[in-house]
Amino acid sequence: MQSVKDHISNKRIPVVKKVIFTVVVVFGIFFPLYLNAAVKTVVKEYTYQASELDNKVSCRTLAMIQVKRLFLEELGTYLESITEITNFQITNDAIKSITAGFVKTKVLNEKWDGKTYWVKVEMTADPEDVKKSIQNTLDRSDLIHQLMLEKRKADNALREIEKLKKDIEKLGKNKGEAQKAYNISVKTLFNHEKWLKEYSLISKGWRAHDSGNYNDALNIANKLLLDSNNEFFKCSANLLIGASYSGKGYFDKSLDKYTASLKLCPKEYEGFIYSLLGQTFIKIKNYDKGIEYLRRSLRMAYDEKKEIISSSNDDGEISEALIDISISDRHLDIVSALLTKIRDTPGAGTHSDDLVKFPEEAFSELKAVLRIKPRSMRSLRILHKFGGGPESNREIINWCDKLLRIWPNNDEIYYIRGTNYHRLKDYKKALDDLTKALSIDLNNPMYYVQRALSYMLVGVKNEALNDLNKAISVDPTFGDAYLWRGVINGNYDDMKVAARLGSSKAKKVLKMEGVSW
Repeated sequence: MQSVKDHISNKRIPVVKKVIFTVVVVFGIFFPLYLNAAVKTVVKEYTYQASELDNKVSCRTLAMIQVKRLFLEELGTYLESITEITNFQITNDAIKSITAGFVKTKVLNEKWDGKTYWVKVEMTADPEDVKKSIQNTLDRSDLIHQLMLEKRKADNALREIEKLKKDIEKLGKNKGEAQKAYNISVKTLFNHEKWLKEYSLISKGWRAHDSGNYNDALNIANKLLLDSNNEFFKCSANLLIGASYSGKGYFDKSLDKYTASLKLCPKEYEGFIYSLLGQTFIKIKNYDKGIEYLRRSLRMAYDEKKEIISSSNDDGEISEALIDISISDRHLDIVSALLTKIRDTPGAGTHSDDLVKFPEEAFSELKAVLRIKPRSMRSLRILHKFGGGPESNREIINWCDKLLRIWPNNDEIYYIRGTNYHRLKDYKKALDDLTKALSIDLNNPMYYVQRALSYMLVGVKNEALNDLNKAISVDPTFGDAYLWRGVINGNYDDMKVAARLGSSKAKKVLKMEGVSW
């Protein structure tokens, strides 16, 4: 069997040959510059010289676009890559269109004399919110696709406006037609600003869903359904409702919403909807049907890629890269489904409650992902979550070694490598890596609990208890911290707290001991 690590390369990744697109660039600009900073606020002024085709409304629209560009270009000096963005070669040529939706603006003052429009604008960006938005966007191929389409519309409108302004003196009797075309382009840009605000709202909704705040996600989705006239946002809102129902355990409602969306949403969303259907069937343990839907979704993504390759679209390379993101995610959905099915099947090659032997079918799916995204963190997470036995542990450690050469300050990779050293009973290396992870992020209770387990197994009880107490201090709802504190102290009370907080391990221990919680 070919090793997963053989597919990881430190060479430059050719998947995206030109650009990852606006939102990635913009988020990359904001976050590294203002890491750990408060909300960033700047005030800028801009003067726009009106042409014969302009009025106050058009001047205001165009001036606001330009003043935002100045803000973003200033920040662009500090562009870096974060998380999986280093998979791609990024340029910042597209940052001028899409980013307005993630910058809050307030007009402080404006003046218009019929020839010149002057505006003073306050702009605000929250770097932490931006960080979360970029990851959410990279995880959602449908959002990426729409961002590209909208950016193209805005860029074309700006080019048309500049062309008409240059040609105004040559138009003569055709000035009326030029004015009509100019107004249409300005309206396109005005609508683009509205689209960006709705995009930021649906992005916030999906982030709420991903954080488990399903009621907030439902409120945002229902607001969009009421307020938006955009087909994409109505479709995405319906899918967000379905996903939130699934998260709350209302699987029948979720499946009904997805099935209805197959008729309501544009044809190009079928693959994504089948993916959501598949994930929901997996949750209700109908694995065969779930995997069938996931494979159908994957086939549709590959078909879409063939169409992109055969087309002559100017954005073909970018579009191919975006569909590759979707393809890799769908492969990983299948891997996760296959392993969940094995884990939930008694006697089917299970190492423990959570870890399973990787079947060749699952490895084949992982290898397909690594051909597309050799530095895929999600692949590593899945292998870490399910992979059981020394062979898998060593695979994960080798993978982490390579990724740490790329991201030497990634706390999650140190945590994963340390946990797998722990599984191999190399507790010294486990403690070194877990300590390194905590030196980068002191607020992750999972890191403290894992280090406490390593301390326990080398007989350093006091250090283990200190880490468990720190985990509880960081997150009083982290059940496993109470479980292991109870184990060390022989205290059922802590174990009961853990069980009430949802710790499956605590419930299992108490059930075996005949203790209710």
